[in-house]
Amino acid sequence: MRSRITGCAIQHFSFVTKGLAASLALMLAAPAGADLAYASIPVPQVRPAPPPPSDLLSAADGHAFVAAMKAHDRGRWGDILNLRRQITDPTALAILDWLRYQTPKTGVSLAEIVAFQERFPNWPRQDLLSRRAEEALGNAPMADEDIIAWFSTREPLTGEGKIRLGEALFARGSTTEGADWIQRAWVEHQFSRAREAEILRNYAAHLTLQAHQDRLNRLLWEQRFDDSRRMLQLVDAQARAVANARLKLAARARGADSAFANVPSQLRRDSGLVFDQARYLRRRGQDENAIPLLITAPTAPHTTSSLERWWTERKILARKALKEGQYQEAYSLAAGHGHKNGVAFADGEFLAGWIALQYLNNPNAAYQHFQTLENGVSTPISRSRGAYWLGRAAEALGRADEAQKHYKRAAEHGTTFYGQLALSRVSTGAEAQLHLPADPNARNANAALEAQEMFRAYQLLDDTGENTLARSFLIQLANTLTDAAQIAALADKMYEAGQPNYSVRVAKIAAGRNILLPERSYPTTALPNYAQVGRTVEPALIFGLSRQESEFDPRAVSHAGARGLMQLMPRTAREVARDINVPYRRSRLTDDPSYNAMLGAAHLGDLLGNFAGSYIMTIAAYNAGAHRVSQWVETYGDPRDPGIDPIDWIENIPFTETRNYVQRVMENIQVYRTRLAGNASDLKIDADIRRYDGSQPILRQPPKPQASLSPQSPALSSVQPFAVPTGPGIMSPVAPPAAAPANLDLPRQHPTRQASPHASPSEPLPVPAPVPTTHGTTRQDTSPDATLPAEPVQTPAAQVEESLDLPAAIDLNTQTVPATRTMRPVVDEDDRASRQARGLAVPSVNTAEQRIELIPPAGLDGLEQPRAPSTHNTAHDG
Repeated sequence: MRSRITGCAIQHFSFVTKGLAASLALMLAAPAGADLAYASIPVPQVRPAPPPPSDLLSAADGHAFVAAMKAHDRGRWGDILNLRRQITDPTALAILDWLRYQTPKTGVSLAEIVAFQERFPNWPRQDLLSRRAEEALGNAPMADEDIIAWFSTREPLTGEGKIRLGEALFARGSTTEGADWIQRAWVEHQFSRAREAEILRNYAAHLTLQAHQDRLNRLLWEQRFDDSRRMLQLVDAQARAVANARLKLAARARGADSAFANVPSQLRRDSGLVFDQARYLRRRGQDENAIPLLITAPTAPHTTSSLERWWTERKILARKALKEGQYQEAYSLAAGHGHKNGVAFADGEFLAGWIALQYLNNPNAAYQHFQTLENGVSTPISRSRGAYWLGRAAEALGRADEAQKHYKRAAEHGTTFYGQLALSRVSTGAEAQLHLPADPNARNANAALEAQEMFRAYQLLDDTGENTLARSFLIQLANTLTDAAQIAALADKMYEAGQPNYSVRVAKIAAGRNILLPERSYPTTALPNYAQVGRTVEPALIFGLSRQESEFDPRAVSHAGARGLMQLMPRTAREVARDINVPYRRSRLTDDPSYNAMLGAAHLGDLLGNFAGSYIMTIAAYNAGAHRVSQWVETYGDPRDPGIDPIDWIENIPFTETRNYVQRVMENIQVYRTRLAGNASDLKIDADIRRYDGSQPILRQPPKPQASLSPQSPALSSVQPFAVPTGPGIMSPVAPPAAAPANLDLPRQHPTRQASPHASPSEPLPVPAPVPTTHGTTRQDTSPDATLPAEPVQTPAAQVEESLDLPAAIDLNTQTVPATRTMRPVVDEDDRASRQARGLAVPSVNTAEQRIELIPPAGLDGLEQPRAPSTHNTAHDG
């Protein structure tokens, strides 16, 4: 396999015709035996044909394949089909077919796509192929009986598939069933304006008023406002009044208040209207009115398209309520997440359990939430988090022996943050040590890997410079290979090809499937030699942070412009270069890994000095900016203070990405100490989260006054008591926000949060403690994380909206906010899921992915779901 081959230009060479003709004339005219001075005659040299673009292809196949891929980039399918006839290699042909079958309106038949899927069931983009198969139903005549038979074993995925099934059922006389499929197509799917009009003409008799209203409701949840306005004429006056109010509230448009006032009182508890009203109030800074609206929101219908948006709003306000000391309200918002799986499920269960344990002093309720969390997730990061906090809850309940069992279960995941914290609790006597399993021997697995058709497709695409498509096959391979040795071999091939970031990504995907490859996942040769300038920084910290930032991709460039191995913003790099007296050149940030590492290490050293050696503060500052860490110290206390639980301090970080980032880098440090030592090393994570060199005084000033623990939120005349959706089997439904759940005692005394003088600061705190609030203009972000990975990452708009006090007139759905070094835009997992559900492109989480491809829908728990690396590789711990 070639390394970073970007394609070969096919050149044709010819002789100079006149020169050749003259030479031949001289030879023919010379008498026999004449002594010709051949040395004076230029002898034409025939250059060899250019080598094939890939060692796997013949020259003819290679050049035809490259030309076909270039034609694909231009959408010239006629040229592709002509070039296809010149190719004999079966893998190259399959790739061209795979591309054609994904592309709409290329004249393919249902039978062709189905046959391809049966032959290559594990190739990427199977869902898209299935959708195209349904769309191909109209490309060739197909009997109604065959349509019905086809869909007897599978449900239609597309709107057109549902309509075609409905038509076939009509023809067979099954009018009621056919009408159901037509209505589902209309309610659930998007169509062009012309197709909308055609559907309305053809099926008006089967599209009921309820179907129109359901379609309008979905469009409003998906924020398809132009499509929503076209639907207004098809619904009744009451639905129109609700929709008009929702449109204005969502856009924060002038007249939103009057539009809401025009809604009849009996309709003001419409689920969507309550949501848009709460969001409108929150975005205007009226959290005290938004919170009770969400807590008393109707539990149904929480549709699929709305569920993700409900959680986004709940988690924002839950974090804000927590910051303001409104612990009961924060708990109710989190416990009412309404999800049964995925990122929002894990976020909601953890947040509810953590608040119950650490703020409401109710370990029984916390225990149930953490148990539900652990039982509902599958990835190491998520399972270790659930088991660790189960141990904390059991300790608080006085069940020390049971707590040890939970900690031992969490400690099985020793490469995770909470697994390492648990390991430090189960070790008795001697210092805990981190032992890493040996990677499998990959040498004998190469042949089996190379025999995989999908791997050969990856090689062809990589050899010919099709990096985006190659990436699709690489990720699919990592997700589908079941043999650990073959996965290790795949990672080795990436590393040998000069792509260490791909090697790490493959190993991370394997880790998400509980296949650990520590040598491949934590390479020790991925950092170049660099000059250490300024304060000495522990190598394990440099490795751990670089792995999280770029996965060792020296050319990574983020959305916000952070560059290279350690993802430095050019402005930051310029300042560091000036401080250490070295020339600054922007291009060297991605062209020279040693230069990037030197500046990044110097910057880390500066931050360590600024925060008196605190690792968690330094890592948080590297990601979010030193000024934000100072704000969080003012709000949540100083994590270097023995009276502050540093684990809670991390969990209180209001930026989802940063909270996850700190945990991932801290766990990386522990693993890299073992990797760099070459054998098991002492586990020091408990000490690392409390690091403090004494060079600065700890900030011990008393916290700012708390908001009341039983706030008197202004009553909204339009709000009537409704049950609050709760986690499965956890808490009783909560009535209006002023009342606490019957089994959660709301503490009235709340001294400043401090640990027992005889207890470790990371032990469960016996007294629920308030969080100091900052009564300023800064509006903190309040959402928890993913993807991939500890929690869903935020969209630029969401992160800015939740962290800045912006004028109400600015609508962050449409405004562009410049990115800065301290706030890199990323994609919120909730927004990601919403966009996927709507069939929209999903921006990737990070740099390497930006140059690769859009991310397909996540699977598993939605937690620590392996994805292409983000600039910070925000792997969600759920």
